[in-house]
Amino acid sequence: MKILILILAIFFCFNTTYSNEKTLPKTTYTSPSELLSTPEELKQLLNSTKDSKKKEGFNWSTLKPFIHLLVLAGFISLYMSRKIKNNSDDEVTEKFVEKHNTTHQGSEGIMMSGTLDIYVDHHTAEKQNTITVFGKGTVNIKSSKLKQDNSIAKITCYILDITEKKNPINLKCTDSNFNDKKYLLCSTREMEIPEQAAYNEWSPIVLFPSQLVVPPKKGKRKLIFKIYFSSLNAKFEMGVYKQNKDSEIYIERNSEFEIDYKEPGFLDTKEFADDVNKNIIRLGMALANADGHIKQEEVDIIKNWTKNQYGWNIFNFLNNNNSESLSLENENEKKAELSFLINSTYDELQDKRLSMSKIIEELNEKATSAQKYESMKLLLEIAGSDDKLGIAEDTLLNKTAKALHLDLKHFQDMKSLAIANISDIEHSETMDETVFNFAEDMSKSDKCKRLKEEYSKWNRQTNNSNEGIRGRAKKMVDLAASLRKKYDC
Repeated sequence: MKILILILAIFFCFNTTYSNEKTLPKTTYTSPSELLSTPEELKQLLNSTKDSKKKEGFNWSTLKPFIHLLVLAGFISLYMSRKIKNNSDDEVTEKFVEKHNTTHQGSEGIMMSGTLDIYVDHHTAEKQNTITVFGKGTVNIKSSKLKQDNSIAKITCYILDITEKKNPINLKCTDSNFNDKKYLLCSTREMEIPEQAAYNEWSPIVLFPSQLVVPPKKGKRKLIFKIYFSSLNAKFEMGVYKQNKDSEIYIERNSEFEIDYKEPGFLDTKEFADDVNKNIIRLGMALANADGHIKQEEVDIIKNWTKNQYGWNIFNFLNNNNSESLSLENENEKKAELSFLINSTYDELQDKRLSMSKIIEELNEKATSAQKYESMKLLLEIAGSDDKLGIAEDTLLNKTAKALHLDLKHFQDMKSLAIANISDIEHSETMDETVFNFAEDMSKSDKCKRLKEEYSKWNRQTNNSNEGIRGRAKKMVDLAASLRKKYDC
């Protein structure tokens, strides 16, 4: 707007100037007859106009009094254009920050030193879904301790659930890459911190794989990420810095993050453990009965699996009480309960009263993804116990995997490992396709892509040192090649 006003002012200024200068001769016509005069008059008029233009041509000297105004106008125009550009750049930066920090406006922690700001958000790193702590700003550490550690600091991050404010709960983890000695979920690494170090834009500081960030309960939960920059010898106990005169916390930041967790949390899992185990046992019995009769080796696999579940309780392990096992009285009670469950499930199968839909519904409500994959691993072991995979077994396996909303590619990888050890696979047009886990909505090109992947995978196993796997691989290569021919891949 300012530039527009300036241009208008200059325009009117020069308009007044030209009004005072001599102009070309004017000829006034009162009628068309006068306008269309004789050729001699027209020629005389044209000559008169040309002579006037020569005599009264544009004179640059008339602009001398206004040169300083033009220079000033040029400087103002350049200044305004740069200011608009800077404003535009500021607007882009603000939008970038706003996009990356919509709900978490900076650090909510203790500003001990420096101007580092953090927030937490979902992220993808190397094709893995993560929950990441981002940072921006200077990492201003003025400490002799850092110099003693050769400018290397330790970065530590713990996560607590603070949904119930009076009862904060540390998140737990059994993955040794992301836990401490008490099996609390945390991330620890060392990083060089040179003088005037800074994150010039929002950058990942700490990454947690999404599947490891499991809150205590299902639903909307409020988490707080506590991140520390400390000396290398700093110690933490139950997620809290253990003060010591020989160690130091350089920077501490906190950031809250809300998560809508769709699966049971780890406290829910403890509550639902029996229900989940019972439904997995029912699934195992159904798979064992898929060919019309249940074999003893299939029942033994189910019993051993159940013994492992109750003989090693993951929550006791997390509480560092893994040496404890069930008392004899409780063990006998569980054995009696298991025996009754297997017998009653067998009766339901014989009378065709077993409700698969109810089993699946309960597992989707109460089981975690890890427990669902564990159930599929059990089913594959049962299916291969007699060294044969039948059409009915394969059909039930595929239907169950889909009903439990599992990643079918991951399930196919699990299935391929199991098939490699099975020498006898029943064949039919339908069976041949379900072996490769074709989905109903797959296009021809999708099927060809899957077959190409399977062909390459099994072809690599045709030189396996294990004779059984080598023979199975050759059959799978032939089957994949046959189907590729069928689909004209």
